[in-house]
Amino acid sequence: MMSYLFFGIALLFLSFECIFADTKKDAFNKKLDSAFIFEVQDLVEPDKVLHAEPLFIDLIRDLGARKGEKEWNVGLGITDNNNYDYYTFLVEYEFAVIDRLGIEVELPFSIYYPFDNGSDTPQSKIDRLKIAAQFTFLVSQEYKTSLALG
Repeated sequence: MMSYLFFGIALLFLSFECIFADTKKDAFNKKLDSAFIFEVQDLVEPDKVLHAEPLFIDLIRDLGARKGEKEWNVGLGITDNNNYDYYTFLVEYEFAVIDRLGIEVELPFSIYYPFDNGSDTPQSKIDRLKIAAQFTFLVSQEYKTSLALG
């Protein structure tokens, strides 16, 4: 029940944003995007090609990350089971230690919410501490290509 309520509220906010989208603001944002790409990709050294991040693969940092770049991410997942709801929540911090070397530290949680004080409900817990690294060994602006190992 709780998960349906959360899903409904999220859907309401998303539809609200779509209804009131401003086309003048979209044109302004496209100019800002072009300026950002020019400034980040073309003016600063070392080379960096801006890529769209894949949906099913979590890159640790942008390919070709530059020293000092950092990012916080928060994620939430909901699973509705017969006797309990299962919420997954994660917090991660990504940063570039040196040019082209990204590090990620992630802390995922599992929270279980029983419906009828079910005895088969697992215990809520911190799942693990995840640490990962990614090194971009090739950045070619000429071919708009980056290659990395992680």
